[in-house]
Amino acid sequence: MRFVKLIVSVLIIIQARFVGLKASLFFKKIMFINFQYDIKKDIQNYKIIAKAYSTSSPSWMLELYKKQFGDLLDEDALTFFINQIIQKDSLDFLHIIKEFKFKWYPIEGEYLSRCERIFDFKIPVSSITAYLTTNDKCSYSYMGGYFFVRANTNFPLKTIMHELLHFAMLTKFAEEFRNLDKKIAYHILESFTELLNLEFNDLLDTPDRRYFGHEKARDIIRKEWRTNKDINLLFVKVRDLFLSENQ
Repeated sequence: MRFVKLIVSVLIIIQARFVGLKASLFFKKIMFINFQYDIKKDIQNYKIIAKAYSTSSPSWMLELYKKQFGDLLDEDALTFFINQIIQKDSLDFLHIIKEFKFKWYPIEGEYLSRCERIFDFKIPVSSITAYLTTNDKCSYSYMGGYFFVRANTNFPLKTIMHELLHFAMLTKFAEEFRNLDKKIAYHILESFTELLNLEFNDLLDTPDRRYFGHEKARDIIRKEWRTNKDINLLFVKVRDLFLSENQ
């Protein structure tokens, strides 16, 4: 009897380890976001945001910087300003990264799976870097394979999903975006994040808010998506809306 119990115990341990190994390999495969903090990248985000076209509210961190140092985005001044923020807000980037990983990695696979279904393509296995920033606004680089997440945000999941949806759109409609004016492309990309509220609501930590000027496009996306989940037809409708408004 003891021998039988011993064999059963050994089999349970082997099975548990095998399941754990499979889970480990699975998560290694899908964990393709690399969280980092780099002050040089943080400075870059400030500079990009300062020049970027946007219909959202202006960056209050940039406004705070300008009150101290003026309009010139000097590298040394930005470094000093950012270090002030880090010290004032007691930002522990290693701890923040650990928290972001804890929140994001359990849902990453499900998020990617839904994206693949919506956009009807296999997401390439490649690393994307999420850089933390002290700015309240976050830029991204599709070609560079990175985006920014506010370090002291309470809602990192919304930002991550928001930026990754831009990446999916730019991949799916690469040819179409190459032939569009940058401002129209911006409006299309920001409007389509309404899909987060429709398809990823259970994964979000806060709803994706609309920007000024995108109300009509988001209404179209909501209405059309409920009856016909065809991303290609929907892209054409939203693109044509913004083209007609900018004639």
